[in-house]
Amino acid sequence: MEVKLLSEHILELTKKICDITKKEVTFLTSPPDSIISLQQKLNKDKLAKFKRREINQEKYENRNAIYLLIEWHNKMHSIIIDTDSKIESRNIKYDIIFSPNEISKNIRSIKILPLEPISTFPFYNVFDISLNQNSLKQKAREYWINNTIEKNIQNYYIDYLNFKTELCLTFFPTLEYYQPEWVYGTNCYILYNEIQRIMVTLFFNNHKMLNVVSVKTTSDDLSYKKLIESFKKNFQLPPMENLYSSYMQRVSEKISFFSMKKHPFIEALEDIKKGIKLYNEMQPDIDFDMFQISEATIYNRTHNFINLMRFLYHKYDFLKYYLKDWNDNIYVNIGYYIKTNESFKMPDGSIILIYSKNDKDKITVKKVSNEDELEYLKKIIQEFPSNIIFTSHSSLTRYFRDKYKHY
Repeated sequence: MEVKLLSEHILELTKKICDITKKEVTFLTSPPDSIISLQQKLNKDKLAKFKRREINQEKYENRNAIYLLIEWHNKMHSIIIDTDSKIESRNIKYDIIFSPNEISKNIRSIKILPLEPISTFPFYNVFDISLNQNSLKQKAREYWINNTIEKNIQNYYIDYLNFKTELCLTFFPTLEYYQPEWVYGTNCYILYNEIQRIMVTLFFNNHKMLNVVSVKTTSDDLSYKKLIESFKKNFQLPPMENLYSSYMQRVSEKISFFSMKKHPFIEALEDIKKGIKLYNEMQPDIDFDMFQISEATIYNRTHNFINLMRFLYHKYDFLKYYLKDWNDNIYVNIGYYIKTNESFKMPDGSIILIYSKNDKDKITVKKVSNEDELEYLKKIIQEFPSNIIFTSHSSLTRYFRDKYKHY
């Protein structure tokens, strides 16, 4: 068992948990780690044991576990316990919840692992269609004019953190288990040395549902050896145990320090996508059942896709230009077919979607028996190109990959 803070209180907590669950506490950390961080530690530990032949293949591949967040003697602790099955995890969960001692009273969260993977549909599909990294370059440059450099940096980073928090809360609340600070708030401290052309950023959790950014320019040496000393000189920092991320940026003297920075909305999108990828890597694959697909499921996905486009159009003024066509009435014409099983391969299929301007909203979905019967949709694309907003032609597994597969 790994113990970050070895004390009588932790030994007492570990013993009580073991007495209730009849299982060894695999990892215990204080301050608490995220669920994904503990899953990564558990997997790394299993890999080492597998290489030493202490466990077999089945045990190594088993992803079942239980996660606890518990307050004990005024400190928060996170615990992960390796289990053999979902049934055992569920039984342990109820044993803990209904235990008559103080453990159950101090539990703040309890999760059976693995978790459900996060689907990126339709969110990232929207931006794959409507935006690219260069789309908001001019808007990004507007952050670096008019005000002082300290104020510009502060405005940029507060928008970056707020975008990330808002997107997580609105679309990906499960990322709380990967990076709680994205949801619950961050204190950000930035030192910028214009002579050295170095900017150093420290991110601390604050659990206040509020993002706060403090910036100072300095002539202090921002080399690694003197970094913390410089920060403590310029800011009243929270405890270092609350630090969850940091980075240093160096830029060539020939390049404007901030001219290459992306729009904070794009930065937030990319960070969240990386977070989802790491989150999903810790969860098992979900089997793809082609025969669960129907006209109704495709209609629903299409309807959700359009609604999200319109939500983002009204939510963010700077996206209005890129999403303006989606705020008008749209006719979506969809055709798809499912291939029959050939040579014991998993069945697949093909789907064509045409989004075009119309006098009223309408979605039609038609299942056909083969690829040739989708030709009528290809003719629409050729005959009415000026009305078309977006088209897609892909395999069904590719179309549904966000729902069932991991990035």
